Amino acid sequence: MVQFIIKSLASFAILILPFAAISQSTYLPQGHKHTQFLNRLEIKMQNNPDLNITTVKPMSRKLAVQAAEQADSLDKAGIISLSPIDRYNLRSFLMNNSEWVTTGDTADFISKKSLWNTFYKTKANLVEVNVKDFFLAVNPVYQGQISSENSNTGSQPFLNSKGIAFRGRIANRIGFSAFITDNQERGPVYFQERTNEFIS
Repeated sequence: MVQFIIKSLASFAILILPFAAISQSTYLPQGHKHTQFLNRLEIKMQNNPDLNITTVKPMSRKLAVQAAEQADSLDKAGIISLSPIDRYNLRSFLMNNSEWVTTGDTADFISKKSLWNTFYKTKANLVEVNVKDFFLAVNPVYQGQISSENSNTGSQPFLNSKGIAFRGRIANRIGFSAFITDNQERGPVYFQERTNEFIS
């Protein structure tokens, strides 16, 4: 009887927990293009507790956008001074994290020329769906590297990655993010020789 009660309470708690949970946020990836901008905001806004935790990585998109919106408000009020480049980076950062933007004008986030009225409706995302209780952003990913070796005249070493990255929120309760890639590589001569030696 006691086991039945414990199992029933545990099942009930598991079913109720998602409805009582605080909303989740996705995180900025390490090495994100806006990391330097956020570090600069941290210096300019030294008393902001949301930005003065940069030793804790990764940083929540929600907290980063709140801090950026606060910096925008302080700049407009004349309390801090952002350079034109800072303002450009601020708009770019907000545009790339539009699901968390709550203040300010977002009209410049919309692309003037979308592709087939489906792709790049917003400047920051290949596909963006932002409706009540659902957000999804999908973007292509590509990274290519090629090098040369003096001892290798036949084939150049290379590394390339291609795929998609997507993130979203459902009902302001569940946040998700994924990065799916296909990687191809041709290593340097010593790497190829070692691979051939052990037939790996």
